[in-house]
Amino acid sequence: DMVNVLGQILKAMSGLQKLSLCLPPTLNKLLEEIQVRPNTQKIAECLAGISEDLILIAPKVGIFLGNMALSDPRFTEMYSMAEAIGGITGAKGGILPPAANSTGMHLMGVMPSATGMHARAMLEVPRKAYLLLNIEPELDCQHAALASAAMAKAECVIALTAYKSPALENADILLPITPFTETSGTFMSMEGRVQSFQAVTRPLGEARPGWKVLRVLANTLGLSGFDFNSSEEVKNAIFNGEKPSAVVWRSLNNNLKELVEIQVNIKKEGLQRIGEVPQYESDPIVRRSSPLQKTKYNIRPMARMRAEQLAELGLQDGDIVVARQDKGSAVLKVRLDNHVAKGCVRVAAAHPLTAGLGDLMGDITIEKATAEQVAIYEKQLTEMA
Repeated sequence: DMVNVLGQILKAMSGLQKLSLCLPPTLNKLLEEIQVRPNTQKIAECLAGISEDLILIAPKVGIFLGNMALSDPRFTEMYSMAEAIGGITGAKGGILPPAANSTGMHLMGVMPSATGMHARAMLEVPRKAYLLLNIEPELDCQHAALASAAMAKAECVIALTAYKSPALENADILLPITPFTETSGTFMSMEGRVQSFQAVTRPLGEARPGWKVLRVLANTLGLSGFDFNSSEEVKNAIFNGEKPSAVVWRSLNNNLKELVEIQVNIKKEGLQRIGEVPQYESDPIVRRSSPLQKTKYNIRPMARMRAEQLAELGLQDGDIVVARQDKGSAVLKVRLDNHVAKGCVRVAAAHPLTAGLGDLMGDITIEKATAEQVAIYEKQLTEMA
C-alpha cells in the first residue's frame, strides 16, 4: 500500500543520508520490517540529489499528497511519513485538495470544534436532522452507502440545492440556491492565492445565493455572526483590512506539530478497492453538462483489474460482476487494466452505478453476476441513457 511505499522511501533515504532518525517507536519498528525495492530506492536517490553516476546534485524537491492519498483511511500516517521524508531532504510538502475552496474553508475555521463532529462522524452516528449545502449525498460523500443510509434515517433533511435529483429523494425540504456562477464570492487556491469574482448573470427564478439563504435561516434562529449584506463584507471580515497574502502566510502551514504513531499493519488477504472521482462527475454542475457527459473521456464506472487478477477470479474482460463492499453492492462490467496493482480493483465513485458501495479505499469482493443481476445492470444503463 501507499504507507508501505513511503516507508520504503524513508528507509532508503535514511541509509543514503546516513542518519539516525528520531521517529516514533512504531515507525522505527515499521521501517525495520520493510524491504526496500529497486524502484523506491531510485526515488529515494532522486530525492537525495544523487544522479545515476552517484554525483551529488541540488534538486528542487517537493512532496505532494493528492486525492487518492486523502481518500485513504491511513492518510494521517502517510502525511507523517511524507513529513519525515521532507525533513531529511529539505523538501517542501503540500496537499492537492479535491475542491476549489478547501484551503479557504480551513483558513475560515470551517472545522469541527473539540465537542463537534466532522462530516464522517455525522454519518456514522446518524443525526436527527441534516442541512445539506450544494451536495448530493450518495454522489459527493466518500462513503456513498453510509451517506444514503443516514439521510434515510433522519427525521428531517433540508437541502440547499440548485438541482432536484434522485440523490436528494430523502430531503424533506429543497431550498433553491444559485450555482456559483450566479453569485459573487472568493476562492482560495491550494497555494493560498485569493481570487474574487462577480456573478455572470442574475439568479434564476426564486433561487438565491447559498450564503444569503444561510443568513436568513441564522437570523430566523437568532444566531449571531451572520449580519452580512454582501460576500465582499464576508471577505473583509476574514482579512480585517490586511493583505490576503499576509493572513495566508501567517495562518496556514502544512507542517505537522509532531509525527503521529504509525500502525504496523499486516497486509490483508483479498481485494482492495481503489476509488476515484472522475473529472466529469465531480460536482452537480459537471454531472449535468451534456457536452461533458458525451465526451469520450467520460467512461462509466467499471471493475478494472490486471490480467492475473482476472485469471484468479475466473473472469474475462467484458464479464458482468457484482462488487460488494460494506454491506452494499454494485453491478459492473469488468475491464482489463494492467495499470492496476495486483490485489486491487479500480472502481470509480460519484456515479449512480456505484452509489451502493462504501469507502473509496477499502476491502471489496468481486463475483460473477447472475442472469437476474445482469438484467438489472442492463436496465440501469437503459435508464441512464
